[in-house]
Amino acid sequence: MSTPEVRLLIGDAAFVVCCAFYLVWWIIRFHPSHPATGPRVGWVLIPAIVAGLTGVGSIMWGISSMSGDRWIPTWMIIVGWVLLLVVLAVGTRQLFDRPVTSELPLITGWGALALAQVSALTGEGLFARPTAWWFVILAIATVVGSLVCYVAYYRLRPWPSYIDGMIPLILTGGWMSALSVGMVVAAG
Repeated sequence: MSTPEVRLLIGDAAFVVCCAFYLVWWIIRFHPSHPATGPRVGWVLIPAIVAGLTGVGSIMWGISSMSGDRWIPTWMIIVGWVLLLVVLAVGTRQLFDRPVTSELPLITGWGALALAQVSALTGEGLFARPTAWWFVILAIATVVGSLVCYVAYYRLRPWPSYIDGMIPLILTGGWMSALSVGMVVAAG
């Protein structure tokens, strides 16, 4: 496995750690029966933030140091992400009266980063096109599932909204884990 691919693996692992700590924070902070506040729970966000930033940095470093052509040009992914973010911010607000919160750029940004990884790995020849398509389909399903949860969150009663908030973290962590396994298997 090349150094850039190892950087992607490290970034994906960091994202899984981020999702795990964010999930622990969510479970403790938003429990419908006894939500925790203050320092008892806030400290859990520190490793989540550090792991998330480490993941983004390592993945971007890995992608930028790959020499192969991209399956999908990076500029198209960035433009698509910005357009999707704007359309969804306006659309969810207008159609569903959903306030725009930080989760929307996180969901769409993660989708763009996931697509950029698959594009780079395919351009490097690690993934064949059929494998790449499976990861793209799973990434789209993860983003769509997360967006459904995003829109539904404020419309749900306490227990269902509590569970609803966990689903995007589980989906994202699962996708990152699956991509890591796929990279290791493909590298043989």
